[in-house]
Amino acid sequence: MSDAVGALTPPDGEPYGPGRRLGVSFSGGVDSAALAALAVRAFGPEAVVALIAVSASLARRELRAARETAAEIGVELAEVTTFETDVEDYRANRADRCYFCRTEMFTRFTGDTARELGLAAIAYGENATDAHRIDRPGAVAALEFGVLRPLSA
Repeated sequence: MSDAVGALTPPDGEPYGPGRRLGVSFSGGVDSAALAALAVRAFGPEAVVALIAVSASLARRELRAARETAAEIGVELAEVTTFETDVEDYRANRADRCYFCRTEMFTRFTGDTARELGLAAIAYGENATDAHRIDRPGAVAALEFGVLRPLSA
């Protein structure tokens, strides 16, 4: 896990802390929960915030479960409104729809949300198995936004 912690280093190399936090893209699933827990353990709860995209495409029960998981981990959960359902390419429901969903999500996370929450970097829970699959267009969006992938090594 030390490799994963090392991969969470902010691009500028400065340490995380209050006002310079790590945002973790968070669904409450196994990968994002493990990443959030790892980050809290490595940097402390004041240096980490979990980010969940809230929109018409997120079921209420999934949001409730994510809230519960974040509370169990001891990480702040920021609920960020996204609008992927307004994007025609997402609504077309093609195989690449995840690219458009992630693009909307990372646009929100890296924009006003990053400024408001003092985020120095954003990470998501792509794992080593995911990293070798070609059918994950959302991963392309993550790369385009410079999102860290510490579990993919």
